[in-house]
Amino acid sequence: MIGQLEIRKVLPHRFPMLLLDRVTDVVPGERVTAVKAVTCNEPWYQGLGPDAPAEAYAYPRVLLLESWCQSAGLLATWESPDPDVLEGQVMLFGSVSGVEYHRPVLPGDVLEHRASITRVVDDTVIIEGGSTVAGEPALTVGLAVLAFRPAAELRPGDPAPPSPDPWQQTSGPMRPAESLWRTNGRERIPGGADHRRFTGNRPGHGGASGTGRLRCRLLLPVERNGRPGAGEGGHGDRGPGAQPQARRP
Repeated sequence: MIGQLEIRKVLPHRFPMLLLDRVTDVVPGERVTAVKAVTCNEPWYQGLGPDAPAEAYAYPRVLLLESWCQSAGLLATWESPDPDVLEGQVMLFGSVSGVEYHRPVLPGDVLEHRASITRVVDDTVIIEGGSTVAGEPALTVGLAVLAFRPAAELRPGDPAPPSPDPWQQTSGPMRPAESLWRTNGRERIPGGADHRRFTGNRPGHGGASGTGRLRCRLLLPVERNGRPGAGEGGHGDRGPGAQPQARRP
């Protein structure tokens, strides 16, 4: 009989997620039989009220599968236990398929898990099996894939340096677009010969009566030699000799 002391030397799980009570049989590299007793004092039943129906006490299926997977993990690591997930080899479940649930498991039931190794490929172990309650099938697992990887490869590395934000760039021949606002005759315009100017009006803003207009200027980047009239002098598309255009207030 293998109890909690030996199980905890193999598996990294602890309360409340250690879902194996004892191991009744193990043949390293071949098969294992483990036991889990379900009780009503487990934390998953804490939220049930006094009027909860009987079916509400069915053991959660995800935990039923987790308990079986722990028996499979115990079999896979029995000969070389390494419960420290921060060092050495770390056991990972890659996939589980062919899972069938045959009956509800209730408090007072004793689950008997059986798992057998069907194939080993390098650091990958393939296991199949199932669970019973008093000889009656409760769970079938067609295939479970366990992989072992070095803990050092699974640790997060140093965070990458943040990439430069192109919208914060202000040097060079190209500049990001900027939204500029003009209201009530006052405006703030960061100048420069490398911009074309577009203006647009939005009614209903500014002024005590609410009838004023809010003018938006969007300065878009233009290469110095991209278009005629966009060179030195800051005259944009109007050219260096053009007269300023009149604008409505």
